[in-house]
Amino acid sequence: MNAVVATSVFAVFMVAAVVLGLLALRGRGKGGGLAEWSVGGRSLGPVFIWVLMAGEGYTSFSYLGAAGWGYNYGAPVLYVVAYMSCGYAIGYVVGP
Repeated sequence: MNAVVATSVFAVFMVAAVVLGLLALRGRGKGGGLAEWSVGGRSLGPVFIWVLMAGEGYTSFSYLGAAGWGYNYGAPVLYVVAYMSCGYAIGYVVGP
């Protein structure tokens, strides 16, 4: 594939993305703004928030820290899975 084809494919996708963005901007109604988008209008339930927090913690830890930590210290690192589960359950009960 030569440079002309690659550049034209890239240009087509960029134009399509801009057109879709402008169509979405034009078609939006009166929303709640940034607060509605960022915190869900404060209408998410506590169980859903707990699941989101636990999922965020597990994915951040597993992608960023668990591999290196497990490589350095071995299998005893697996206690963290149980530790985090207990921590999130306790945080759900006693947290705000």
